[in-house]
Amino acid sequence: SIESAHERQRAYSLIAAEYAKAGLTEEATGLVQSIGNPEFARLDMMRAYLETEDYAQAQKIALQPDMLDFLPEVGQAYLDMGEPEQALSLIDSIPSADSADWLRQSTAIEFARQNEFDQALKLAQTVTDPEIKADVLAAIAANYTKSSDDSSWGRLWTRLVNPLRAWLGTSDQERAVEILDQAVDVMQIDTE
Repeated sequence: SIESAHERQRAYSLIAAEYAKAGLTEEATGLVQSIGNPEFARLDMMRAYLETEDYAQAQKIALQPDMLDFLPEVGQAYLDMGEPEQALSLIDSIPSADSADWLRQSTAIEFARQNEFDQALKLAQTVTDPEIKADVLAAIAANYTKSSDDSSWGRLWTRLVNPLRAWLGTSDQERAVEILDQAVDVMQIDTE
């Protein structure tokens, strides 16, 4: 009964999003296809899937050729769930270099939070924007010196392990300084 074609499409889009939230994937997809498969309707569905934590369906929508600009939203949802590997798998499909660098930065920081520093540093090296690269290196360095366990047992473990690390090689603080030196080098190259 809605006379405006635009308003009618918008109403169908909202209904499709509600179908998606209810887990009725076929109904949501069918409704969106019946109104011509517009990007805004697929975007509403993708976001509905993200809200209901159906990341596989959201990713499926975002991987459609004209929806690739929305992959960072799916990647961020994976990061919020503590799954940086899933976010990492999306980066190469993102068409915008700025958006890809943003997701690289966020993913590298999440790897660092999970004490996967080699993976974090490897990913940080692929960031193309020097300012973002320096920021991510600084964030990794900051996470490098944080204790993953602030309990009394965690602090005791840190006191026992750091001297051993110092004896075997570098301490966490020394490694953090090395990473910060890399960040400074990146910024110096950018200003030259």
